[in-house]
Amino acid sequence: MVDWARLSHTYGPATDVPAMLAGMVSADELDRGVALDQFEGAVFHQQSLYDSTVASLPFLLDAVATPGLPGRGEILELLAAIGRGAATGSSRHSSEAARTLAAAAPRLRGLLTDADARVRAAVAEVLALDADSAPALVQRLAADPDAEVRAALARALAGAVRAGHVSEPDAESIGEALSAAGTDPSPLVGIAALAAAGGLPGPLPAGFVARLTEVLDAAYGEGEPPPPPPEAVPGTLRGMLAERRNAELALRPSPHLADLTSETSWVMGDHVGERVAFLAAQLRAPRWVQRGDALHSVHALARGWRGDYRELAALTGEQLRDRRLIEAAANTLWFLRELAAPAADDLVACLAEMAREVTGYVPGGEPAWLRLWPGARDSEPSQVITALALIGDVRVLPALGWLLDHEDMPPYLGSSLEVFGPAAAELLPSIRRRLRDLPVLEHDVRRDRLLDAVGAMGAAAAPAVPELLGLEASYPVVKALGRIGPAAAEAGPMLRTLAERGDRAAALALWQIEGDADLALRLSGPQLEPGAPDAAAGASTCKTLGPAAIAYAPQLRRLLDHEADWTRHHAAYAWWRVTGDPEPVLPVFAALWEASVAQRPAIAACLGEIGFAGEAEPLLRNELASTRRSGVTRIAEPFDIVDALIISADETLLGDCRAALGNRAP
Repeated sequence: MVDWARLSHTYGPATDVPAMLAGMVSADELDRGVALDQFEGAVFHQQSLYDSTVASLPFLLDAVATPGLPGRGEILELLAAIGRGAATGSSRHSSEAARTLAAAAPRLRGLLTDADARVRAAVAEVLALDADSAPALVQRLAADPDAEVRAALARALAGAVRAGHVSEPDAESIGEALSAAGTDPSPLVGIAALAAAGGLPGPLPAGFVARLTEVLDAAYGEGEPPPPPPEAVPGTLRGMLAERRNAELALRPSPHLADLTSETSWVMGDHVGERVAFLAAQLRAPRWVQRGDALHSVHALARGWRGDYRELAALTGEQLRDRRLIEAAANTLWFLRELAAPAADDLVACLAEMAREVTGYVPGGEPAWLRLWPGARDSEPSQVITALALIGDVRVLPALGWLLDHEDMPPYLGSSLEVFGPAAAELLPSIRRRLRDLPVLEHDVRRDRLLDAVGAMGAAAAPAVPELLGLEASYPVVKALGRIGPAAAEAGPMLRTLAERGDRAAALALWQIEGDADLALRLSGPQLEPGAPDAAAGASTCKTLGPAAIAYAPQLRRLLDHEADWTRHHAAYAWWRVTGDPEPVLPVFAALWEASVAQRPAIAACLGEIGFAGEAEPLLRNELASTRRSGVTRIAEPFDIVDALIISADETLLGDCRAALGNRAP
């Protein structure tokens, strides 16, 4: 008997878990969906495991082992997700869950011949976590009558090998079984098997990309009607997601092939050259849906791995010529950031053909320069426009000007304008009008981003100084005035008043405008004293001031031995900027490089300025030799990496590393 009151989940005592478990096997489909929503939201919240998760496993295992009980397929899919979390987790609950699932494996193997195909497919992934189940999975791969199940078995077997869950002899037999399944009469199974084989350790088989492309072409060209998508269950989160997914799939033929390209590219892992060749072949395919399915894989690859993406960027640009693919192609190019430069001409041509109007968002709808999201007033520019802006192509400036003058100006438009610096000064009159007309709000992202754009123009933004002085002296205003520099001289009195009250940003802006570092230095000095809690901030100010802060060189030198890594980092960077002497900072940066991945971009930036890496040289060379983006160590799923900025940050890191290695001596 489980005392659920003594157990917990993410929202407190687990007294509601028995009702969830009962609901999962209800005869009513809505009850089952609600129960699964509740369980995943509380007992398996964001893939976290609790004592209540472990206590639930015996009940879930009994449920799936009961023939004819409703919801067994969904429960097995839940168990597979719990198993993945347990396999990669390090907590006591993870270990207990892994042991419970492993002990249940002999009983679960009987489900490989269950009458329900969904049960057979789902149990394969659960059993892939158990080393002793590999022979049974291999045997079933050749015997199961359902193509979807055979494909699931192939993926599960490959996952077991990659995760190290099987012995070496079993791994060899799995490789042989997957190779044999590559000739399966069902293209769906053939692709899954070939992709799975490509994800095994070691080099890819000879001719792998060509064979994979051939089978994938056959799958898209087979002309068989796809199986209908599962009906959405209204009233549940799962139902809502399924309904949205079904609506998207309804816009395209071959919905059952939607994720194959992504999964196939993903399992090739660090074989970047082969993945580029595979995706390039998909982007040249005659069928628009096949090319469209490859687009997401392009930016998924670029987010996680380094490589030469010029060909893929150019081919992605070509997809903009197909109206059905404009949205997907523009989204991919937006993710690629500066790597999308080879697509610039196609982006400009696409922009010229788009309607200069505002539309609501409709999947597959006509593209326009501006769109409004359902139920919200916030607008969003076409990603054709933002992709061009991120490349820094000045041909997009007229479109940005149109957006700037529109009553539904996008909130983050200023970020696109900031990229161009002084080149965007032609739009300054419209920016000034906007700064005057926007309502006064405490935090207005529209105004703050426009102020960033004004600051980036430097002296060219001098005509906007009256508008800036008419605003509340917020940090974005002060920063923009400082970036304008001496041309903002009339702001001097206001900034001096703020600085004398202790405003560090105002003191720095005053230095940028008048060259007077006195107030900034006076505010920084106490921060550099022993025991000061904000030493990193003081060192950062000295870094900005450079040689003007030479009087504080002794304090900066002392901070090179500070116990806090970030303080040591800022002190080292400041020492270099202030003194021009790299010798004391090179060993500091070498130590910090190994201690913190997060600090590497800033360290590389300083070493790039120095043009010499010293003790950090081997570390920088190892970084440049890495196939994966900085900080990417383990990628379990195609959607694990979601931060688009990782591409720009990593490309900058690579450039700084090369600059640091450009000279052999200081």
